Amino acid sequence: MSNIEELRKDVAEFQRLLGEASRKRVTDALSLEIRRLETEILSREEKERAAGASKGSGDGSEAANQKSKATASAKRVYTKQLDSYGWDQSEKFMKIYVTAEGVENVPKEKVHCDFAKESFKLRISELNNYNHELSIINLLHPIIPDESYVKIKTGTVLLMLKKKEPGKTWGFVTQQEKKVKDKPMPKPDLDSGDPNAGMMNMLQKMYDEGDDEMKRTITKAMYDSRNKSGSELPPM
Repeated sequence: MSNIEELRKDVAEFQRLLGEASRKRVTDALSLEIRRLETEILSREEKERAAGASKGSGDGSEAANQKSKATASAKRVYTKQLDSYGWDQSEKFMKIYVTAEGVENVPKEKVHCDFAKESFKLRISELNNYNHELSIINLLHPIIPDESYVKIKTGTVLLMLKKKEPGKTWGFVTQQEKKVKDKPMPKPDLDSGDPNAGMMNMLQKMYDEGDDEMKRTITKAMYDSRNKSGSELPPM
């Protein structure tokens, strides 16, 4: 079995582990290793094609070219889960902004969103060598799926969610975000003498005990806070 095939098996195994991982440090490490292996695979494939082109001629060269094309077409495209977005609203629509650099260059049919009464799932296929997905469940209020739609802008996908109740103001995007806001916050441990450490311990406890939606909410809050303050906050 060739080294390239072995590397592909390694990538597949790392991808399986990535799908099961929930800790950010772990997912970041796995994603980094996957990218490194994929780069090595591409490099080795390029070397093999160059070696085949230099040795082959006539029909043999054509056969090598066809094999290279088949190898390229068989290359797997992996999926990245998106976990951050911005939002705004008007009287009739909830507007979800998803950053996706270069999405304006992707064919329109490769950007698709499945809308349901209280959820949606966005999929961007083959963008920057990856598929990208954003799945949101338990919207704060129901929407009208048939009247919701997608707009593609430079570097951004805009999801227009048609409100079932026009004029109703949404304070949050999801029911879970509202629960987090309404739920009494656990008190940080101030006995340690380090208020920041106590706050981080409190957030870590909420993250560890929360469901997927809770984790997404805390991760987004930490991401927004880090961007606004410019400070480095420990990952969840």
